[in-house]
Amino acid sequence: MINWYLNTWSKVVEFLESNSEDGLSPNEIDERRKKWGENKIRILYDTKVLNTSLKYFLNRWFLLPLLLFLYGMYIGRYFSSIILIIVPLVVVYFKINKLQLKKKELKALSDISYGQAVVIRDGFPSRINSEELVIGDIVDIRPGVTVPADIRLIKSENLKVNEKSLTGEDFISDKYETKLDYEVSNLAEIKNVVFKGTVTVSGRAKGIVVSTGNYTQLGKIMNMLTSSNIRKETIDEKAEIYWNKTLSYSFLVGAVLSLTGVIIKGVNYEFIYNVLLSSLSFGGIIIFLLFFRHIKKITLQNDVHILNHSWFDVVNDIEILFIDKTGSISKNEMHAKKIYTDEKLYDIDDIHKENLNFNRMIEIGLIANNATYNTSEDKGTGDIREIALLKLAAIKKVYKGSIDSQNRRIFDMPMDFNKRIYTSVNKMPKGYRANVTGNVDELLDYCTFIMKDGIEVELSEEDKIIIRERDYELSKDGLVTMGIGYRSFNYEPSAKENIESNMVFVGIIGLENPIVDGIEELIIRLRKEKILPILITEDNKIAATTVAKKVGIIDDDSEVISGIELLNATKEEKIEVLSKTRVFSKIAPELKNFIFTIFKEDNYKISSTGEEIVDLPLLTLSNLSIAKGKASSLVKKVADLYIKEDCLEKLIYLKNLSRTINLLVDRGIGLYWIFILSQGISLSLGYIMFNRILLDEFSLLILNVIILPFIVFYSIVKNEIRELTQESIAVRTSIVVFVLLVSSFVIGNMEYNSVILPLISAVAMFLVSLEYTIPKILSRK
Repeated sequence: MINWYLNTWSKVVEFLESNSEDGLSPNEIDERRKKWGENKIRILYDTKVLNTSLKYFLNRWFLLPLLLFLYGMYIGRYFSSIILIIVPLVVVYFKINKLQLKKKELKALSDISYGQAVVIRDGFPSRINSEELVIGDIVDIRPGVTVPADIRLIKSENLKVNEKSLTGEDFISDKYETKLDYEVSNLAEIKNVVFKGTVTVSGRAKGIVVSTGNYTQLGKIMNMLTSSNIRKETIDEKAEIYWNKTLSYSFLVGAVLSLTGVIIKGVNYEFIYNVLLSSLSFGGIIIFLLFFRHIKKITLQNDVHILNHSWFDVVNDIEILFIDKTGSISKNEMHAKKIYTDEKLYDIDDIHKENLNFNRMIEIGLIANNATYNTSEDKGTGDIREIALLKLAAIKKVYKGSIDSQNRRIFDMPMDFNKRIYTSVNKMPKGYRANVTGNVDELLDYCTFIMKDGIEVELSEEDKIIIRERDYELSKDGLVTMGIGYRSFNYEPSAKENIESNMVFVGIIGLENPIVDGIEELIIRLRKEKILPILITEDNKIAATTVAKKVGIIDDDSEVISGIELLNATKEEKIEVLSKTRVFSKIAPELKNFIFTIFKEDNYKISSTGEEIVDLPLLTLSNLSIAKGKASSLVKKVADLYIKEDCLEKLIYLKNLSRTINLLVDRGIGLYWIFILSQGISLSLGYIMFNRILLDEFSLLILNVIILPFIVFYSIVKNEIRELTQESIAVRTSIVVFVLLVSSFVIGNMEYNSVILPLISAVAMFLVSLEYTIPKILSRK
């Protein structure tokens, strides 16, 4: 995407071959629509609620209870039949409601394409449908309207916009037409573009359409969200398949037991109904809800927010983890450690303001700086490299506020992926100066002079060699290097000039990005979990190599590649090098997408972390996506998990937890079958042996809807985790059946036996669910 915000509005209009006053001519519209498409967001997600709802009614978990409901109504068991059918109906209701809400949400966003807009064509304003807009149209933006496309502002009169639909945050943003002079980290920082789907609150503006339809930021985000929704439904589908299978088997068991009783003792409608009723226990649904609520509670206690229950279905399959260096491997902070200037390398504590070169470096570092730093709280906002410069200056008793007041900024020339230096042109006490910070190699290419002992002298090739050697040494120590330079003017320069030339090189600042405590051990543990960590960093290749070796991600320099190297490789070369690369240095966003896509195509299960809207494409491509740090609500909507900090440690914790969950689920299933079988067998044997129905319909409802779920839930979360073998299940089932039959024989036709037997049954079921009541030999691991 072209960064429209970094260009003046006049350049944008010129680039798009439009006219800011007259707009487009009618004969240009069709051609542009063919070239760039309609201004409609086409959503890929299936929103056919009726078709999906019919599928729910055709599931076995609905059809089997429906058949028993009809049979129960036929024989007069109205109350239990109604209770029986209510459970699947409630499940269907919530599933359909979820679909309706999703459809409503997507429809509300899609309807944005069908509003109206005021455009200027052939010099005259006219109102058209929003979907008719094309790139290059000049749009009149008024208060209280939904922005119809992504629009670069040409003129703004106190325009204020609510961008909640885009950023997820309910804040009012001021908008103006002035170009930005710096790269942004998120969409909320772009003040000269209004985005499709956002709502104007007050003010007016005029702008040019730069993106339409699915190419708008909203269109991209919506399709990423729908893709994420499809991925998030995997656990629901698997649970549905498993529940269909379980109910089919249990109903088959019930049918066999009731048929056995009928063959031996004859037909008894109540007996048949009760056996089948016991086989269709919906207590499993209640157990499922209780269990996952419990899991969510314990993960929250460990500062892990579950956003999608499918996480535990994929976390054990993860093979590759893409991690950003800052915030995962290293702390989200930097400190100045070394200074190279005037042909000398200094520790930061050994150099003082009296050094003219150092004084100039500090001054430039504060002027060409957009961060803030509070010395009393030791906190800053903005780029951590720029915050480190503010900290360094504060230690030396130099403050940005004082420097800025004496050196008014005229304009900036921002850094981007292709130009890794940042220039701020300022009015100085004497003349004007372009103050530059950034990549050392690139800065040297723009320099023809060097500052020595406070005097500008010609920069020789020997000087360049020495400077690059010192830059290499600092990077080899794992420091992030920043070059400092300037160019003075005796007149006010304009942005149209070649300002970034004939510069004076002053020095290099080496910044330390501290490693997270215990990270080496975490990397080892990740590898033991068969997860391969791949590092993505903004450090240069040399510094990235040093850090990656230090923490144990790589053993050899050949496992590191820079963005430039990858960019110049052919597709075949890229694919070949990806198989052995473990660290990517200075990688452009489009290359990140390519890397992720290649790994996905090779069927690797990948996980990644992110916190900005720019991370959405990679999070969407991941099998397990983790929102971290100060992630916005929109990023969290795409992610499976939110972990504010210590992502690596928490991922290992979640892998261990998922294994525990699988063991607990297996145990819960075993207990479920014990209770289902014990009820059905007891009913069948009681009918055959005593010609009596041991448990009536009301007892069965209480047992299966209330008692059984809580016994199973208590057992799986409070007891020692042990596998229930088939032998153990058979023994425990036999114990419950034996207790019920003996109790029935002893009680006989005693008054209240319809209450006593269910109580005895509940107690027996509870006791066999406890591990210590059964010899360990029967429940071995």
